[in-house]
Amino acid sequence: MKIATFVTRALALIAVIANISFAQESFKPEPAQNSFFDELVGSFIGDEIRDGKQVSNTVDIKWGINHQFLMINLKAVNKNDPGDSYEASGIWAVDKDGNVTTWWFDIFGLQNVSIGKGKIEGNKITVDDKSNASSSTWTLEFESNGARMKSNGKYKTPNGSEIPFSSDAFFTRN
Repeated sequence: MKIATFVTRALALIAVIANISFAQESFKPEPAQNSFFDELVGSFIGDEIRDGKQVSNTVDIKWGINHQFLMINLKAVNKNDPGDSYEASGIWAVDKDGNVTTWWFDIFGLQNVSIGKGKIEGNKITVDDKSNASSSTWTLEFESNGARMKSNGKYKTPNGSEIPFSSDAFFTRN
């Protein structure tokens, strides 16, 4: 009996949420328009040296959720030790003035989820990014034959000390 009551209440809640979502349909914004973001859509490969390791990156980027967000998937592999890899997914949004908000999720879990705020100016985006485990400033700039991403920041260790890091990666269309 208690299970039936719980299921009935859960289904009623889902129905209410669905109705609210459909009611909001009339307020749905137009798809985001941004030429910088449009240029990022696609598949890219890029190499970098990170923490002394030669790393190969593969990135897939597409518009998602009513063309409101860029959905980014990254896979990075140490060229000398393929078992040493990294995976992450990001969501980026931009307003009509070029202000950007980023969310980044990776294999290190909740502690490393970051939120960034930045701005697109011309062919370059600059973002200040923060999580419980790190902080950084990064740029992504289009060049004649690809895009260069640079970052500088600090990792926080469990004992509270900070380790500086930097990276410089060049990406081309795959």
